[in-house]
Amino acid sequence: AGTTGRFWNVAAIRGRQSHYAIESRLGFAAGNFPWPTVLDTQTAIAHRGRQDSSSVDTLTDAIALIGDVSPDYAEWIGNVVDGFLLANGPASYGISSPDFPGLIALSSTGGLLDYVESTVAGACHQYLFQLLLVTPLTAGGTEEIHYIPARRFYLTTRRALIAAHVHANVIAVLARVAAHPKHAAAARMRMARRRLMLDTDCWPALERCTQLTEAGSELYACVRALPAT
Repeated sequence: AGTTGRFWNVAAIRGRQSHYAIESRLGFAAGNFPWPTVLDTQTAIAHRGRQDSSSVDTLTDAIALIGDVSPDYAEWIGNVVDGFLLANGPASYGISSPDFPGLIALSSTGGLLDYVESTVAGACHQYLFQLLLVTPLTAGGTEEIHYIPARRFYLTTRRALIAAHVHANVIAVLARVAAHPKHAAAARMRMARRRLMLDTDCWPALERCTQLTEAGSELYACVRALPAT
Protein backbone atom coordinates (compact mmCIF):
# COMPACT_ATOMS: atom_id res chain seq x y z
CA ALA A 1 0.00 0.00 0.00
CA GLY A 2 2.89 2.35 0.72
CA THR A 3 4.11 2.25 -2.89
CA THR A 4 0.72 2.49 -4.60
CA GLY A 5 1.17 6.15 -5.52
CA ARG A 6 4.23 5.27 -7.58
CA PHE A 7 2.22 3.20 -10.02
CA TRP A 8 -1.33 4.57 -10.08
CA ASN A 9 -3.60 7.26 -8.70
CA VAL A 10 -7.32 6.90 -8.08
CA ALA A 11 -9.84 9.65 -8.80
CA ALA A 12 -13.61 9.81 -8.35
CA ILE A 13 -15.87 10.43 -11.33
CA ARG A 14 -19.03 12.15 -10.21
CA GLY A 15 -22.23 12.04 -12.21
CA ARG A 16 -25.62 10.37 -12.24
CA GLN A 17 -23.77 7.32 -10.95
CA SER A 18 -20.38 7.40 -9.28
CA HIS A 19 -17.38 5.65 -10.83
CA TYR A 20 -13.67 5.62 -10.12
CA ALA A 21 -10.75 6.10 -12.48
CA ILE A 22 -7.28 4.63 -11.95
CA GLU A 23 -4.49 6.50 -13.70
CA SER A 24 -1.91 3.78 -14.25
CA ARG A 25 1.80 4.17 -14.87
CA LEU A 26 1.78 0.78 -16.59
CA GLY A 27 1.36 0.05 -20.27
CA PHE A 28 -0.59 -2.57 -22.18
CA ALA A 29 -0.78 -3.90 -25.71
CA ALA A 30 -3.88 -3.84 -27.88
CA GLY A 31 -6.14 -6.76 -27.03
CA ASN A 32 -4.48 -7.54 -23.70
CA PHE A 33 -5.90 -6.45 -20.38
CA PRO A 34 -3.15 -4.69 -18.38
CA TRP A 35 -2.59 -7.22 -15.63
CA PRO A 36 -0.63 -5.55 -12.79
CA THR A 37 1.69 -8.53 -12.29
CA VAL A 38 5.04 -7.21 -13.48
CA LEU A 39 5.77 -3.63 -12.50
CA ASP A 40 8.39 -1.64 -14.38
CA THR A 41 9.79 0.16 -11.36
CA GLN A 42 12.15 2.44 -13.26
CA THR A 43 9.42 3.60 -15.65
CA ALA A 44 6.99 4.09 -12.79
CA ILE A 45 9.41 6.18 -10.77
CA ALA A 46 10.42 8.20 -13.84
CA HIS A 47 6.81 9.22 -14.41
CA ARG A 48 6.17 10.01 -10.78
CA GLY A 49 5.15 13.62 -10.29
CA ARG A 50 4.17 14.12 -13.93
CA GLN A 51 0.50 13.97 -13.09
CA ASP A 52 -1.85 14.78 -15.96
CA SER A 53 -5.53 14.52 -15.14
CA SER A 54 -6.73 15.52 -18.62
CA SER A 55 -7.67 11.90 -19.42
CA VAL A 56 -9.83 11.71 -16.28
CA ASP A 57 -11.48 15.02 -17.22
CA THR A 58 -12.17 13.75 -20.75
CA LEU A 59 -13.56 10.48 -19.41
CA THR A 60 -15.75 12.41 -16.97
CA ASP A 61 -17.09 14.49 -19.87
CA ALA A 62 -17.76 11.33 -21.89
CA ILE A 63 -19.75 9.72 -19.10
CA ALA A 64 -21.67 12.97 -18.60
CA LEU A 65 -22.42 13.10 -22.33
CA ILE A 66 -23.83 9.56 -22.27
CA GLY A 67 -25.99 10.55 -19.30
CA ASP A 68 -27.24 13.67 -21.08
CA VAL A 69 -28.18 12.04 -24.37
CA SER A 70 -29.22 8.64 -23.04
CA PRO A 71 -30.08 8.39 -19.33
CA ASP A 72 -31.31 4.82 -19.85
CA TYR A 73 -27.94 3.73 -21.22
CA ALA A 74 -26.14 5.58 -18.42
CA GLU A 75 -28.13 3.57 -15.89
CA TRP A 76 -27.54 0.36 -17.87
CA ILE A 77 -23.80 1.01 -17.88
CA GLY A 78 -23.76 1.89 -14.19
CA ASN A 79 -25.22 -1.50 -13.30
CA VAL A 80 -22.08 -3.34 -14.47
CA VAL A 81 -19.26 -0.80 -14.71
CA ASP A 82 -17.68 0.49 -11.50
CA GLY A 83 -14.36 1.86 -12.65
CA PHE A 84 -11.88 2.59 -15.41
CA LEU A 85 -8.17 1.86 -15.68
CA LEU A 86 -6.41 4.52 -17.76
CA ALA A 87 -3.15 2.99 -18.96
CA ASN A 88 -0.44 3.73 -21.50
CA GLY A 89 -1.12 1.78 -24.66
CA PRO A 90 -2.06 1.92 -28.32
CA ALA A 91 -5.59 0.61 -27.96
CA SER A 92 -8.26 3.17 -28.83
CA TYR A 93 -11.04 0.95 -27.53
CA GLY A 94 -11.99 -0.46 -24.14
CA ILE A 95 -10.65 -3.81 -22.96
CA SER A 96 -12.39 -5.92 -20.33
CA SER A 97 -11.47 -9.15 -18.57
CA PRO A 98 -13.75 -11.57 -16.70
CA ASP A 99 -11.03 -11.63 -14.04
CA PHE A 100 -11.78 -7.97 -13.22
CA PRO A 101 -15.58 -7.58 -12.95
CA GLY A 102 -16.77 -4.00 -13.32
CA LEU A 103 -13.44 -2.64 -14.60
CA ILE A 104 -12.68 -1.36 -18.12
CA ALA A 105 -9.15 -0.58 -19.32
CA LEU A 106 -8.80 2.45 -21.60
CA SER A 107 -5.95 4.24 -23.29
CA SER A 108 -4.95 7.36 -21.38
CA THR A 109 -4.74 9.21 -24.72
CA GLY A 110 -8.37 8.70 -25.74
CA GLY A 111 -10.65 11.49 -26.89
CA LEU A 112 -14.22 12.27 -25.86
CA LEU A 113 -15.97 10.02 -28.38
CA ASP A 114 -13.30 7.34 -27.95
CA TYR A 115 -14.34 7.13 -24.32
CA VAL A 116 -18.05 7.18 -25.18
CA GLU A 117 -17.58 4.20 -27.49
CA SER A 118 -15.25 2.38 -25.11
CA THR A 119 -17.56 2.80 -22.12
CA VAL A 120 -20.58 1.39 -23.96
CA ALA A 121 -18.50 -1.42 -25.49
CA GLY A 122 -17.01 -2.28 -22.10
CA ALA A 123 -20.46 -2.45 -20.54
CA CYS A 124 -21.55 -4.84 -23.30
CA HIS A 125 -18.65 -7.14 -22.50
CA GLN A 126 -19.36 -6.98 -18.77
CA TYR A 127 -22.99 -8.02 -19.36
CA LEU A 128 -21.90 -10.90 -21.58
CA PHE A 129 -19.36 -12.07 -19.00
CA GLN A 130 -22.24 -12.36 -16.52
CA LEU A 131 -24.56 -14.01 -19.03
CA LEU A 132 -21.94 -16.60 -19.97
CA LEU A 133 -21.66 -17.61 -16.31
CA VAL A 134 -25.31 -18.65 -16.48
CA THR A 135 -25.81 -20.03 -19.98
CA PRO A 136 -23.79 -20.64 -23.16
CA LEU A 137 -24.57 -18.61 -26.29
CA THR A 138 -23.37 -21.28 -28.72
CA ALA A 139 -23.62 -25.05 -28.65
CA GLY A 140 -20.71 -26.96 -27.20
CA GLY A 141 -18.25 -28.97 -29.23
CA THR A 142 -16.52 -27.75 -32.37
CA GLU A 143 -16.56 -23.99 -32.94
CA GLU A 144 -18.52 -22.90 -36.01
CA ILE A 145 -16.20 -20.79 -38.18
CA HIS A 146 -17.16 -18.38 -40.96
CA TYR A 147 -14.95 -16.90 -43.65
CA ILE A 148 -15.43 -13.15 -44.13
CA PRO A 149 -14.43 -12.40 -47.75
CA ALA A 150 -14.48 -8.61 -47.39
CA ARG A 151 -11.93 -8.78 -44.57
CA ARG A 152 -10.13 -11.98 -45.57
CA PHE A 153 -10.29 -13.54 -42.14
CA TYR A 154 -12.29 -16.12 -40.17
CA LEU A 155 -14.79 -15.44 -37.40
CA THR A 156 -16.51 -17.83 -35.02
CA THR A 157 -20.24 -17.62 -34.39
CA ARG A 158 -19.65 -16.69 -30.77
CA ARG A 159 -17.31 -13.83 -31.65
CA ALA A 160 -19.70 -12.61 -34.35
CA LEU A 161 -22.53 -12.46 -31.80
CA ILE A 162 -20.41 -10.67 -29.20
CA ALA A 163 -19.17 -8.17 -31.79
CA ALA A 164 -22.72 -7.55 -33.06
CA HIS A 165 -23.89 -6.89 -29.49
CA VAL A 166 -21.13 -4.32 -29.03
CA HIS A 167 -21.50 -2.60 -32.42
CA ALA A 168 -25.29 -2.33 -32.21
CA ASN A 169 -25.30 -0.83 -28.71
CA VAL A 170 -22.51 1.63 -29.52
CA ILE A 171 -24.38 2.70 -32.66
CA ALA A 172 -27.55 3.24 -30.62
CA VAL A 173 -25.75 5.60 -28.24
CA LEU A 174 -23.83 7.39 -31.00
CA ALA A 175 -27.12 8.00 -32.81
CA ARG A 176 -28.22 10.04 -29.81
CA VAL A 177 -24.87 11.80 -29.56
CA ALA A 178 -25.22 12.73 -33.24
CA ALA A 179 -28.25 14.85 -32.33
CA HIS A 180 -25.79 17.37 -30.86
CA PRO A 181 -24.49 19.57 -33.72
CA LYS A 182 -21.07 19.76 -32.06
CA HIS A 183 -20.58 15.99 -32.27
CA ALA A 184 -22.81 15.13 -35.23
CA ALA A 185 -20.19 14.64 -37.96
CA ALA A 186 -17.75 12.64 -35.84
CA ALA A 187 -20.51 10.48 -34.33
CA ARG A 188 -21.98 9.67 -37.76
CA MET A 189 -18.55 8.66 -39.06
CA ARG A 190 -18.10 6.28 -36.14
CA MET A 191 -21.59 4.89 -36.66
CA ALA A 192 -20.85 4.26 -40.34
CA ARG A 193 -17.66 2.37 -39.46
CA ARG A 194 -19.49 0.09 -37.02
CA ARG A 195 -22.40 -0.44 -39.44
CA LEU A 196 -19.86 -1.55 -42.03
CA MET A 197 -18.44 -4.10 -39.60
CA LEU A 198 -21.95 -5.34 -38.84
CA ASP A 199 -22.73 -5.70 -42.54
CA THR A 200 -19.46 -7.32 -43.58
CA ASP A 201 -18.57 -9.38 -40.49
CA CYS A 202 -21.43 -10.02 -38.11
CA TRP A 203 -24.71 -10.26 -40.01
CA PRO A 204 -23.48 -12.62 -42.76
CA ALA A 205 -22.02 -15.00 -40.17
CA LEU A 206 -25.05 -14.89 -37.89
CA GLU A 207 -27.57 -15.26 -40.70
CA ARG A 208 -26.10 -18.60 -41.76
CA CYS A 209 -25.03 -19.93 -38.35
CA THR A 210 -26.54 -23.09 -36.87
CA GLN A 211 -24.83 -23.11 -33.47
CA LEU A 212 -26.74 -20.51 -31.45
CA THR A 213 -28.40 -21.79 -28.29
CA GLU A 214 -31.81 -20.55 -27.18
CA ALA A 215 -30.10 -17.80 -25.17
CA GLY A 216 -27.85 -16.94 -28.11
CA SER A 217 -30.82 -16.74 -30.49
CA GLU A 218 -32.66 -14.49 -28.04
CA LEU A 219 -29.64 -12.18 -27.76
CA TYR A 220 -29.30 -12.10 -31.56
CA ALA A 221 -32.98 -11.10 -31.90
CA CYS A 222 -32.54 -8.33 -29.31
CA VAL A 223 -29.44 -7.01 -31.09
CA ARG A 224 -31.22 -7.03 -34.45
CA ALA A 225 -34.11 -5.07 -32.94
CA LEU A 226 -31.93 -2.27 -31.56
CA PRO A 227 -32.72 1.10 -33.15
CA ALA A 228 -30.27 2.72 -35.60
CA THR A 229 -28.58 -0.59 -36.49
